[in-house]
Amino acid sequence: MGTEVLLLDEPSNGLDIAAQEDLASFILDLKIRMAILFLFHRMTLRCSLELLIIICS
Repeated sequence: MGTEVLLLDEPSNGLDIAAQEDLASFILDLKIRMAILFLFHRMTLRCSLELLIIICS
C-alpha cells in the first residue's frame, strides 16, 4: 500500500484566527497518517504546524 498524500492550496485563505487554529489542529492530527503538501503565502498557519521544509519562490 502506498502513502496517502493530501495537497492543500491556500488552506487558511479567508479563515479567521479561530478557524485557522482549528484547521492547524486538524492537520496535525492528519500528519501522522499521511503526507501533507501545502501551498500558502500567509505564514501564521505554517508556524503553528511546525513544518520542516519550506520552499520559497
